[in-house]
Amino acid sequence: MKIKRYKRVKATMEFYKKSFGFRPPYNVLIDGTFCFEAKEKKVKIREQLPNYLRSELNIVTTQCCIIEVENLLRLKKTLSGCCQILKQFPLHRCGHEGKPVTSTTCIMSLLENGNPHRYIVATNDMSLRYKIRRTYCGVPQIFMLGVAPTLEKIPPNTLRKVDKERNKLISDEENDRLKAIKATLGITMGSEGSNTNTESSKKKKKKEEKEIITRRRESN
Repeated sequence: MKIKRYKRVKATMEFYKKSFGFRPPYNVLIDGTFCFEAKEKKVKIREQLPNYLRSELNIVTTQCCIIEVENLLRLKKTLSGCCQILKQFPLHRCGHEGKPVTSTTCIMSLLENGNPHRYIVATNDMSLRYKIRRTYCGVPQIFMLGVAPTLEKIPPNTLRKVDKERNKLISDEENDRLKAIKATLGITMGSEGSNTNTESSKKKKKKEEKEIITRRRESN
């Protein structure tokens, strides 16, 4: 892998690690479209994906993804190799057991509530990729581009969310700092005010004492 390509992948994953809590070994959720493209380009997924991401991976699929490919296999026998590749990976319990849904619906459901399993989605389904980008923030995607797996650039909505949260964090910190300063100034001003009032009382008392002494002298 070219150095420039490796640096881009490393920087992208660092972004997801710092901003969304991704940690190696990464969890990769794979569908039939990715396996089909990998087979066509003779890409060994188990070898090349970990090498590409420079990390150990937990590559899984779902029952829904497999059933969808099996159904398509009845119409297109050339998908047999794709089906065999997909079945090599462990199954993640998606909650649709017994009532399978489309792979798109299945994968989208697993990304709900902030992508709790921190999945990197490996798919070549353009409509699914678009839907993930528009619906969720913080979901890395890998697709086959030619003979190489390719990590998608960070989507604009994900960048905006991170910037917004960062600005909010900075704003909250500044507000806390201002409150602390105001509290400190309030105490200082209060103490200074107390000191001023005390000095005024002392001066007033001295003035009264002088007036009393003067009156006594005059009466004598």
